[in-house]
Amino acid sequence: MIRSLLAKLILNKAMVVVVPGKEFGMEGHLRLSFAGTIKDITTAIERMKWVLDPTSPNEIYIGESKMRERLDVIFFFYRMRHE
Repeated sequence: MIRSLLAKLILNKAMVVVVPGKEFGMEGHLRLSFAGTIKDITTAIERMKWVLDPTSPNEIYIGESKMRERLDVIFFFYRMRHE
């Protein structure tokens, strides 16, 4: 369940699709599939890092996109550690 929530969090905040590994027989993992240009893939990785790194600022620019409002990300990881 935690991985499903993490997949939704990455989708909602980073706008990157990942799939819980459970769907592919790898419970506790996330599945990533890469397609597109090197720039697209690099941008997706930067966005995921921004969501997952607790030391990231609340808002950043990646390319021309402004990413913001990380507060719910912090609560997600707090909840995950205390369940």
